[in-house]
Amino acid sequence: MVSTDAICTVAGIIGNVISLTLFLSPIPTFYSIHKKDAVEADISPYPYLMAVFNCASWVCYGLVKPNSLLFVTMNGIGLAIEFIYVALYLFYASKEQTLCALKNTIFAFALYLVELLFMTAIYLDSMPWRDAGIASLGFVCVNGNFSRILPYTDMLLKVRQTKSLEHISFWLSLFGFLNAACWLTYGLLRLDTYILTMSIMNCAFGVVQLSVYAYYYFRYPQQSKSNKIHDENPNANAAGGELQQLPDAGQINN
Repeated sequence: MVSTDAICTVAGIIGNVISLTLFLSPIPTFYSIHKKDAVEADISPYPYLMAVFNCASWVCYGLVKPNSLLFVTMNGIGLAIEFIYVALYLFYASKEQTLCALKNTIFAFALYLVELLFMTAIYLDSMPWRDAGIASLGFVCVNGNFSRILPYTDMLLKVRQTKSLEHISFWLSLFGFLNAACWLTYGLLRLDTYILTMSIMNCAFGVVQLSVYAYYYFRYPQQSKSNKIHDENPNANAAGGELQQLPDAGQINN
């Protein structure tokens, strides 16, 4: 009979592999930023900043929680990757974007610190110091996970408004759900309330994403990108398999 520890190890390893894939998914965005040597206005640093604080919180939690090595490795790798994203954003961002990002960083750090101290003070009245610290970190981690998910609801609203799936990725949604399912299994077998709560939140959000994708995919047939450009631009025409746009009046193409 397979032991609980063996199942936890397998679930944790699979979760680490899927998490790494998800952490690396923004690479095309930052490659585009590098090529343009600028950060576009619609790219927000908030998701990356929240990911840094969220991963850092879970690393701290895993270090004080026994038998959480696989959880620490996953979030440790994520912390390093997300920190690189933030550094790249600040490097290519304009002065105004940098100031905004720094304000968000200071605010998020202060909020996390105050919340951690507040929850520790509450738990210290009912449990030993070590257990109070673990409980406080767990509460902060779960709250941080919710704060990380929240901005992505805007993506679902855009899908609802535009009836277009260009704002949502099926594969990222699917892998996000599978990742949450792995850590849900891990949390259940470890009887870890906070990892379990985080995983339930992520699983629920994954189900919502996949449901929205399926609904709009079958309810509103999606045009290919080339057809969409052709329909929106009357000057576009197919020539040699490529779309060509006629120049505006007075425009000279070199």
